[in-house]
Amino acid sequence: KRLAADHNPLECLEKLANAYRRAPHVERTLAWLKPLLERPADNIAEFNQRLLLACCELTGINTPMIKASELIPHAASKGQQRIIELVEAVGGTHYLNPVGGQDLYNAADFEHAGIRLEFLQPALPPYAQSGSAQAFVPGLSIIDALMHNEPDVVGQLTRLGHIGPAESGPSAR
Repeated sequence: KRLAADHNPLECLEKLANAYRRAPHVERTLAWLKPLLERPADNIAEFNQRLLLACCELTGINTPMIKASELIPHAASKGQQRIIELVEAVGGTHYLNPVGGQDLYNAADFEHAGIRLEFLQPALPPYAQSGSAQAFVPGLSIIDALMHNEPDVVGQLTRLGHIGPAESGPSAR
């Protein structure tokens, strides 16, 4: 079964073209996106992986990636426990998550497993966002960033921010 039988990449591209018609890099970004969206995917994981790898290649991000399903096939655990098992599977001692996920995890559980839990707080400097009368809206999407910036600049933006420890206290599942 296909991911979305009614997926229409041209419709998606038209919506993006309309929304970003005044963006300085709209043509380049749409030309880059088109073959990524047109290629069928069997599931959301395959589709997301394709887009993630393409974004990394375009912006010069060279972080090694491994599919969770290759590390722990048919894992029964979910959520925080699955994350701990994945970190253990690669012999890791740290887990870095976006700061928005702080409420999902319990630092004490990670510590008990010998894993240091940390959170990335991005620092997103403002850039001109076309067609917006509002102030800069940070973190919209990598597509927004690519529509308004050169790919190497977007790669630099992903490296900004700071890493902080998990806040102690009951929080997670």
